[in-house]
Amino acid sequence: MSLPSDISEERLAVAKKMGANHTVKVDAKLDTRAMANKIVEVLGGHPDVTVECSGAESSLQTGIYVGFDLDKSSSLVYAPYRYYYQK
Repeated sequence: MSLPSDISEERLAVAKKMGANHTVKVDAKLDTRAMANKIVEVLGGHPDVTVECSGAESSLQTGIYVGFDLDKSSSLVYAPYRYYYQK
């Protein structure tokens, strides 16, 4: 299962068309832990792998909190789009 999160409703709509089961709109009013809790709630638990591609510090922090679970190991893949495609 994949669960894309984004600040853009348009990108989330594209993710749904591409087969995402669920999406989460990022709420800028929430701190990173609260946003992570929202994502974990939608997932029904912590994921095995979290992928962060935006390069935003707050998104990386959220990804760390989403994957953090003392009872199981998890991986975080950090591949910021800006890093690879910056001119």
